[in-house]
Amino acid sequence: MTDTSTTTELETTIDTYVSSWNETDPTGRAALVAAVWSAEGRHLDPLGDVTGHDGIDAHLAGVQEHYPDHRVERTSAVDTHHDRFRFTWRFVAPDGSVVVTATDVGELDPAGRIHRVDCFFGDPAPLPE
Repeated sequence: MTDTSTTTELETTIDTYVSSWNETDPTGRAALVAAVWSAEGRHLDPLGDVTGHDGIDAHLAGVQEHYPDHRVERTSAVDTHHDRFRFTWRFVAPDGSVVVTATDVGELDPAGRIHRVDCFFGDPAPLPE
């Protein structure tokens, strides 16, 4: 049985995390990062490995600078067990085309803040026949 209050809180946390990727105002973005990440949080993706609020915020700013006007959109429900979660998302160009799809797998700290996110771009390769 799923505790819907916990699920709703986690979904709010994940939606705030996604919003931080899209927030271009530095002050607003930093506030969103601080709201959902633990102070020692770690984000790993194929483009970077960063730790802490400042590192995460700088990573987001770098992606925004390299890909202006692109957006992250959550594309699945948030799946959770224990202190772990996963969900899928896509990175969308200003013309609406999808640049990349991804799966984030994460861990929460005891306070329900994001402690770690491991991001995988695309789908895993199929097994050879």
